[in-house]
Amino acid sequence: MEKVKEWNTAAEDEPDTDKVFFDTGKFRAFAKGFIQETKDLLTEVELESGAVIF
Repeated sequence: MEKVKEWNTAAEDEPDTDKVFFDTGKFRAFAKGFIQETKDLLTEVELESGAVIF
């Protein structure tokens, strides 16, 4: 999960939201790759809910 740290600039429980940035582009790329690689293992419902990411 080391790569996730690159998507978020603050601790999970950071109270100062000015310090928080989440790179949605990196998340979308990860999610797309995950779904492409696991599509044969995911249910139809899981695949449909993943479509809203893109």
